[in-house]
Amino acid sequence: MVKGVPTLQVPHKVCEKGKLLTAEQAQLLKLIGHKMVEFRVGLMARWDSESGEVVQIEGAGTMLSKDQLGGSEDEDGMSE
Repeated sequence: MVKGVPTLQVPHKVCEKGKLLTAEQAQLLKLIGHKMVEFRVGLMARWDSESGEVVQIEGAGTMLSKDQLGGSEDEDGMSE
């Protein structure tokens, strides 16, 4: 540790793409600040207080491709 921050002196593989993470692996990734996924929420409907009705939002529920999200992957498959 350097000033309370976990620091690796040599390369170390914490996890592999496609395999489930253990609690220890997830904690290590959290401590070193490596984000593996991006969580997004899309609005599909809203409640209108004036009419008391639920209004469906047009175009909701469409999935975005990886290109539209703008994410890039390393050679090990981890997003930045």
